[in-house]
Amino acid sequence: MSACSSAKLRPIRTLSPGRKAARRSPAKLGHNPLDFDDGLDAHYAGKSIKAGWDVARSAGPALQGQLASVLPTRMGLTTITADEPATMPETVLAALPWRAHEWEEVARLVAMMHEHSERFPDEAIKAADRADSMPSRSGDDMRNARAKQAIDRPRGHARGGHTTR
Repeated sequence: MSACSSAKLRPIRTLSPGRKAARRSPAKLGHNPLDFDDGLDAHYAGKSIKAGWDVARSAGPALQGQLASVLPTRMGLTTITADEPATMPETVLAALPWRAHEWEEVARLVAMMHEHSERFPDEAIKAADRADSMPSRSGDDMRNARAKQAIDRPRGHARGGHTTR
């Protein structure tokens, strides 16, 4: 492996030696992707998100779908505008409409998909139409539904499917 490619794989914290940053836990940050202790942390977080979207562009379909489901469009000093994901592969475009309630950039992309459907793959347009027809839940409703699912799970489910009594 070349020195250049190994530098890309180093964790962010090793990119700024000699500097001790007081890092707050995500609970203290309130899960706000724009809240950072300093500009350097915000810069590297933004670069990481940009790299994630670059991987989503070139990855296989399974990884593309996963990345499109979890990558934020805004973090640190970087914002992925609606125009950037508009050029993504069909798998990514089909996964994004379900996140329109989370990120305004994705909501803009979905609006763009409806306005200019001829520019987008059919599968992505179908996904946007299906996502639009689904009732949206508030953040509290989604958290309550996840908590209910966790409570309703069989006891042994989390330990590899073995039930204990």
